[in-house]
Amino acid sequence: MIYDVTDLEVYNRALKALNLLYLLEKQIPNSHFKLRIQITSAGEGVPAHIAEGFAKRR
Repeated sequence: MIYDVTDLEVYNRALKALNLLYLLEKQIPNSHFKLRIQITSAGEGVPAHIAEGFAKRR
């Protein structure tokens, strides 16, 4: 049974992917600062959007 957003497999996978994204972001040179911010922001948005969609369905 799914009671919380943390019970969703897709949400948990998005969080794991976010950790990998942070590792990738560290490999981008500081000269591409805007790209680093953009990638991080987009990656952090995925679990947030999943949680928001889950909350609307409840």
